[in-house]
This record gives sequence, structure tokens and C-alpha cells, in this order.
Amino acid sequence: MAKPPTVAVNQAELDDLFTALGIWGKISDGRLSDDYITGARRPSRDYGDGVSDIVRHHNSRGYHVATTHRITLAGGGIPHWDAKDIRIGDVVIYAMPKGTIT
Repeated sequence: MAKPPTVAVNQAELDDLFTALGIWGKISDGRLSDDYITGARRPSRDYGDGVSDIVRHHNSRGYHVATTHRITLAGGGIPHWDAKDIRIGDVVIYAMPKGTIT
């Protein structure tokens, strides 16, 4: 299967897309399911008792809609959660790494 076309944007633009399309609300109310990439789980560098996860989010038909990065503390708190990419049709829009020159 061919890789989908990609578009790089800065983090603020990706955050704006997540907000405009209601992705955070859909994650929170269960309209998008969570699929943790278990091989990507790591101890958090910045939060001693936390774990860093990459999470894929799917709609009710199983289509991969978005990916996020989330830090979860041992007590269940989430001190950090950000957008990594969003899929609109067959196009993946992702956040450029910090420090990337455009």
C-alpha cells in the first residue's frame, strides 16, 4: 500500500485544526476510540512517575482519524497531551518537529 500524501504544518496550526474539527471533544466523549501503540510506550523524561504514549484515534468505522502524544501519571493525571497528526481523507497533516525551518 502506498504511503498517503503528507503536509507539514507548525504545531499551532495543527492545534487549530484539532480545535476547529472538534477532535479533542470527540476523544473526550468517546466518539473516537484510543489505540495505544504499545511498542512506543516509554518512561516520561519530564514527569518522574509518568509514561509517554503515542495514541491513535479511530472513528466508529475504524478509520484512523488522528494521532496524539500523551503523558499519563501513575495516579491517572495527564499533565501533557498534544496533537501529532490528523488525517483528512487520504492526506496526513502533521506537526513539524520543533526547530524545523520552513
